[in-house]
Amino acid sequence: MDQSFLARELSFKELVTNGRKLADFNSKTIVVLCFAFTIIASIVNLFAPDQHAMLWERAIFSFTADLIPDLTYWLGLSFIIKASLAGENISSHEVLRSIVRKFPNAVKTEILAMFYIFSGFLLILPGIKRAIDYLFTTYLVAFDGLSGGQALASSKAIVNGKRWVIFGYVLCFKLATLAICALVGVPLYLVFPQHVLQIHPISEMISLLGTFLAVPISCGFIVFFLNRQALLLKPSSSEALNSPSSEPPLPREPLRLGYPV
Repeated sequence: MDQSFLARELSFKELVTNGRKLADFNSKTIVVLCFAFTIIASIVNLFAPDQHAMLWERAIFSFTADLIPDLTYWLGLSFIIKASLAGENISSHEVLRSIVRKFPNAVKTEILAMFYIFSGFLLILPGIKRAIDYLFTTYLVAFDGLSGGQALASSKAIVNGKRWVIFGYVLCFKLATLAICALVGVPLYLVFPQHVLQIHPISEMISLLGTFLAVPISCGFIVFFLNRQALLLKPSSSEALNSPSSEPPLPREPLRLGYPV
């Protein structure tokens, strides 16, 4: 599949449109991934501590309940988008194997990122800055095979100089996702009584529907990462002018920077 569209800065509409096209290429596998995400989230919630549990127990569970399903979903979606960009069909079994192989590195990287982010939140603004800096770590694990400090440093390099532009895009993606959730949830809450919607199978089906409808937005965000990375690795105009016309420019190595300061 032609990837030249990544070489220029894309608008929010273009990101979502290209994300939807890439999702359509492996749509069956994405449906399976959405089911898997919902099932994993349901299984994790079965182990929720009761209201008498210690605060630290509830905090650990809350972190784990978000971490496991979310990493599974975003890693799986990244591998699907990677295959779609290459013009390849990928089966759900191949996606699962890729998730299992990369999951330990993704967990290690996410925990390291959260440590830096939460330590920064002691002063509020540094925490927000670090949350933006380490926005792309999971995708660097999936696409470039980085982990730990290398993934954090590479994510920071992609964001550097464009932090608030990226923050604006992230806000657009969040608002679009919230709009889809409202589109699904509000009519149901207006029609059905709350105790009906709290029945476990019904609530899980609503969650699955919301996840599936938000797939173009999710894929658009992965395209956003790829777009920002491509713009960073794109040779500058001065480099292009200085390079000899008879020799093509050498390919750039993937970002493999040192540990973050």
